[in-house]
Amino acid sequence: MALVKLTNIGEETFEGVYDGKVFKIDPDKDGQSFVIVEEAVAKHWLGDWSLIDENAKAREKRRIEMLFRPNMKYKIVVTPFKVESRTQEVNPYKPDPVVINENILVPDQKEFEDLEELAKEVKPKESTPKKTSSKN
Repeated sequence: MALVKLTNIGEETFEGVYDGKVFKIDPDKDGQSFVIVEEAVAKHWLGDWSLIDENAKAREKRRIEMLFRPNMKYKIVVTPFKVESRTQEVNPYKPDPVVINENILVPDQKEFEDLEELAKEVKPKESTPKKTSSKN
């Protein structure tokens, strides 16, 4: 899901409706009035800017003219919006271990390391092909 930032640097308010919600972008030359939407929503309102075929571009232009009045005085600037992902753990809290049964010891990481070393030392037996006797 790619997000884009839509900024209106025109003279008229842009109103787009998607999924029953009205999104308004007031004109602002400084770019302080904006809305962040999915790229598919922006392409629905403004047209698919990634089209290559001339016939497809013409059909898309007609679709946008039917969706909005022609010669509107808004000018929308589309910029990709980068969402930064979290680099730290969501829940860094790690509870202290609770002893449920004193007779059972929980393995620690060292035990697992020992198992890995043992697995390296023990080589699997090579399989020898079975001799089959053929009686003629």
